[in-house]
Amino acid sequence: MKIKTRLGLSRVGMGKDTVMRFEIEDSTSGTRIADISIDMEQFAFLVSGLHGIEADCELYSLENVGKVYEHKVVNIDAPTDMPRKVDDDVESIEDLLSPYEVDGWKANVSDLFNHHKRDTRGEGDLRQHFYKVGFGRFVDADK
Repeated sequence: MKIKTRLGLSRVGMGKDTVMRFEIEDSTSGTRIADISIDMEQFAFLVSGLHGIEADCELYSLENVGKVYEHKVVNIDAPTDMPRKVDDDVESIEDLLSPYEVDGWKANVSDLFNHHKRDTRGEGDLRQHFYKVGFGRFVDADK
């Protein structure tokens, strides 16, 4: 598989514990593929042309590489007995979101507990609170 990537290079730490970190990210999905770390001495050898430098590499899941991330926002009515945080009532939160988590869509559960995502419609006795919940999924790039 051949893909377009974005590369990053950063110096992490100071003094003798400083390392150089390369970050490799898939351009299509925005998925981080790997972080590669080497100490400063090895980095100097690498950039001066020495091949075969050993490095620590953290490889991430490749499941979404080459796919496109889709996002949508759904207004979900807030129940009167809405839990105050995720751990309060996991089952009722799953019940609230499950009708929308179809075809690979996954909710950003924290939106249910973010007061910036809360809104109202109607007035008086007809006033209803709802949350603007973000959903995301990865799909094949050719769709």
